[in-house]
Amino acid sequence: MKKLLLAFVILFGIQGFALSQKSDASIQELASQSTAQLTAKYHLNQSQSDRLQQVQLRKLKNLGSIQGLKESAPEQYQAKLKNIQQGTLGSIRRLLQTQEQIALFDQTQATVRQLKAAKQKELLTQGIKPAAIEVALLDIYQE
Repeated sequence: MKKLLLAFVILFGIQGFALSQKSDASIQELASQSTAQLTAKYHLNQSQSDRLQQVQLRKLKNLGSIQGLKESAPEQYQAKLKNIQQGTLGSIRRLLQTQEQIALFDQTQATVRQLKAAKQKELLTQGIKPAAIEVALLDIYQE
């Protein structure tokens, strides 16, 4: 009986490890895709691209860690999502070195602010509650 129980524990442990590895592999793939897109957009050098890969990995892992809060604690989820977005943007901004890179980043963020302002105005005219507006604005994000 003890051997059977031990076998089940080992089996479930191996399955959990395999799922964890699959999850890590998919996170790596998503981070690589995002890094490639941003590397092309900002014309990053290898050092910048390597640092950006780490930023993207951290963002994806942080997003994964708060997924459970989406349904159970929506306000906490939104606050953490906002912090993750702001932290990622700050990290990306710090790794940019040339004036062209910084100008493009600033232009992108200005466009995002305009999109958010337009969406907020649209939702306010529809009589949407402020909490729902905040959720909708969090969906408007680039980088």
